[in-house]
Amino acid sequence: MSEKLSSLLQSLKNPENRFRPVAFWFLNHYPEKEELIRQIGEMHDKGFGGLMIHARNGLRGGYLNEHWRFAVETILGEARKLEMDVYLYDELHYPSGPAGGEVFELRPKTALRSLALAFRTELASGRQIDPTLAGGKSLYRVLVSHAGKCAERVSGDWRKYTNNTGNKVVCMGFYIHESKEYPDYLSKLDMAAFVRLSYRWYAERFQEYFGSVVKGEFTDNSCANFGFLRASIPWTSGMDAMFERRTRKKLDDVLFSLFGENADFQYDRIVFWRFLNELYLETFVTPIEKECRRNRIAATGHYCIEEGISEHVRQLGDRFDQKRHQHIPGVDMLGKSSFEALEELVCGNSMPLAIPMTASPNVFFHASRVLCECFGLAAGWAMTTAEMRRIGGLLAVLGVDLFVPHGLYYSIAGHRKRECIPDFFHNTQFQDIPLWTIWTGRICSLSAHSDRIVGIAMLYPVTTQQGTLELGGTEHVGSDRGESCDRIDFTFRAAAEAMVSAGVSFEILDEKLLESATVRAGTLVLGTALGGNAIFKALILPNCRIVGEKALKKLHIFQKSGGLLITLNDEPSRALMSECVRTVEPVASRNFRFLSGAELEKSEFLSLIQTATAADSILISGGGGKIAVREWRKDGVRFAMLHNHSRNRIPDVEISCPVENPPQALDLDSLSLSIPGCEVSGGRIRLRHSFDYGETFLLVWDQDTPCPLGSVKQFRKNNTTMSIDITRSWHGRMLSCNILRLKEFRLKQGPSGRIWECSFEVDSMPASLGVALDLEPTDAELRKGIHPFFAYELCVNGKMVTRSRCKCLVNGKLLSDIRFGTRFDRWIYEGDITSLVQLGRNTLEILQPDTFYESNSVPEFPLLFGPFFAHGTRIHKAGTLSSLTFGEGQTANYSGMVRFTREVVLPHNFADHPLVLTLGEVCEIVHLKINGMDCGARVMPPWRFDIPANYTADGKLMLELDVVNTPFNRWCDPRKSGIFGPVRLEIANADTSA
Repeated sequence: MSEKLSSLLQSLKNPENRFRPVAFWFLNHYPEKEELIRQIGEMHDKGFGGLMIHARNGLRGGYLNEHWRFAVETILGEARKLEMDVYLYDELHYPSGPAGGEVFELRPKTALRSLALAFRTELASGRQIDPTLAGGKSLYRVLVSHAGKCAERVSGDWRKYTNNTGNKVVCMGFYIHESKEYPDYLSKLDMAAFVRLSYRWYAERFQEYFGSVVKGEFTDNSCANFGFLRASIPWTSGMDAMFERRTRKKLDDVLFSLFGENADFQYDRIVFWRFLNELYLETFVTPIEKECRRNRIAATGHYCIEEGISEHVRQLGDRFDQKRHQHIPGVDMLGKSSFEALEELVCGNSMPLAIPMTASPNVFFHASRVLCECFGLAAGWAMTTAEMRRIGGLLAVLGVDLFVPHGLYYSIAGHRKRECIPDFFHNTQFQDIPLWTIWTGRICSLSAHSDRIVGIAMLYPVTTQQGTLELGGTEHVGSDRGESCDRIDFTFRAAAEAMVSAGVSFEILDEKLLESATVRAGTLVLGTALGGNAIFKALILPNCRIVGEKALKKLHIFQKSGGLLITLNDEPSRALMSECVRTVEPVASRNFRFLSGAELEKSEFLSLIQTATAADSILISGGGGKIAVREWRKDGVRFAMLHNHSRNRIPDVEISCPVENPPQALDLDSLSLSIPGCEVSGGRIRLRHSFDYGETFLLVWDQDTPCPLGSVKQFRKNNTTMSIDITRSWHGRMLSCNILRLKEFRLKQGPSGRIWECSFEVDSMPASLGVALDLEPTDAELRKGIHPFFAYELCVNGKMVTRSRCKCLVNGKLLSDIRFGTRFDRWIYEGDITSLVQLGRNTLEILQPDTFYESNSVPEFPLLFGPFFAHGTRIHKAGTLSSLTFGEGQTANYSGMVRFTREVVLPHNFADHPLVLTLGEVCEIVHLKINGMDCGARVMPPWRFDIPANYTADGKLMLELDVVNTPFNRWCDPRKSGIFGPVRLEIANADTSA
């Protein structure tokens, strides 16, 4: 092994904190010093390298005040002790901009504004405007245009305007739409107030941590318009004057091009949307960049509606320009729209496009990292470590190397447990999260700051979108973008998805990068931010009907030098000139139609680009479109990551490699290297690999230690297998309390207040039974550090009395000893009700005096916990389990960890042999011990454990399987858990060299 590879592998044993995931930490309840320090310690112990401080919805202590300052100071001090990185979040909840409402206090007139179209009509000569066209709206301006000429603003009362020109007149009416929930992102003064209130607030108080502990500040989901009205444009005060000063055109004239078509509509639209982009950069993006640079930290985060291209042009501008001003470009991959179609990568999935649109700017502008806010809303409380590795592997292949899992909640008390899950802190599988954090840290350690190997580029069709963007009529609201926008968006997405599904890596370029590229013998050469060169043999133009003049000239030069140009659906036949759009000669070498159902042309397209890059890249076949590929070089070592982004096993995938010596396979869990069986064919190395659920297969070429091809062995498996079925006769016992959530309240009025009542049945008495009560405390209780069931002095009718704000009764008896919680959350209170429970039906009541309850004090459903099994709301004493399964027709639903044990007497021919233990489906993590010795854990298929021969010497095995399921049983509905399918022991197959 070369020294370089040896050094890289050594660094992977304990990845540096900067490569490990950054916990998106939601501080939402009432942050307290001891709890803050405890949670930071938990994050550190579980393999997180840093944390992002996010003031989240439901924060009770206040934001940008002394309590918040104390919380942040506590966090930064503890993070410094543990050498963890900290990223700040620039807002309370989201989107960024209001500074927790402080901007509205300072700038009370601020509001997100749109200039919206009320009507567009044609008036015949002698006709008057019909006032009903305005729909009762107060119009801001009315414009008329004579025979397509410049616009004229109607003065006076627009209702009295009559067409006396002798010709038809186009008439448009506009009104101002305001949303007071958001500030004006296009106002320099309003956004300067935001930067001062948020970014400078932190800098003035914590400057000693900046550049050392504090690495960056994250902005989230801002937008110039948010798409409230389709037939509108973002608006701000003084926009007419700003537009004319910068473009030398009158905005009134351009409005006719934006909301209709005339001779110059494409050019006018490009001018306007570029103006909007520059304005948004100037008012929001670059002030944040400058403030972060001044404070020696990185500007990072993401903007709203970045997926695809249709909407971000209308609401944000040019995405490449925005990423130029982020020191660590960021992207949001949270919701179901991002993950629900991952198995098929059907058109409409945003990942294959949104991430390269973030990673490619980093390649050419920054050479830093690609940050991704990930996992939130993907699977809720059912999120498993396996899914984190499956989804995370695809994110990494597409270019992410700084993971920010969304999220770790300070508290899940009350509504917070449903606010935006999954939550990893309060997950039954949190103890096993190092199986993801360390694995992810190793991937990022290898891929960050590396030279990507990519031979294909795709042009960002922003100019075409700007020139053809349709704003629709007055009824066009929401997702309607017009045929042209949908066509561009579809083509751009479909091309990206087709390449990802075929295992083809690509970069995305904008026109400015294309213009700066050098053409060399049929290739485009671009310098990267790391100091190397990116060389592209092919350039794809998705619906690029309009490009800039300089970019078009570069396309012709590239084409004439022998470069491969591929157009999809439309050829660029127009160039944006200084004053107009004019027709020029087409540039396409090959044109394909990427329309719905055009699978044949997609296949030809992929065949062409694979042929163009075959000499330099990996090619795969047999993956069914489910294997994504990323290739790169780092420290002189070449890597390739092949990832199965489906939940299915994909057998017998052929991998064709271009290099002269064979690759080695690197296992990211064990860090072991192995040489896979391969052969030489057609001047390339070919190997086969079967991919399991969500598997990441990592290949390494150690160029300093070549292995001659002649010495490479082909391997085949010995087909003789001896196995025994050990599915039956296991004994199970709980290692943690089971949970039963009561799901029905009956509200009634008592003599002194309201009563929330629920019931449950006890068929056989468990050894112990506890209740968890989830009720929001008042501000007074938070300040005093007490809970609603605690007895303390209250002022009643001017007199101080000692009583509880709330009481809990079980079967009419007061539960007097209620403590702060330890099992679920500090603010989910717990009490022992064993002595109050009876066989049969039991009632549980929460009493709230009328004079003391608040609007936020509606209790959550109580949880019962203890060593029991439950069916519906019926509780049974927990006994020894004789089955490996729970739920789905069984009598027990379970949430937590259970241990299954069994002694196996081996057949005489199994002794002294290495064995393999294989399990059926596991829900969801399994740990194995043999004869009391820890043998590791599995979080995803294959559910297989290798057992060394020395364990089998005496002919007996004591097996322990600890199974952990997700909290879905706890907070949602009962679902299966345990082990399903056969459990087998078999003699390990010996590999025999051919």
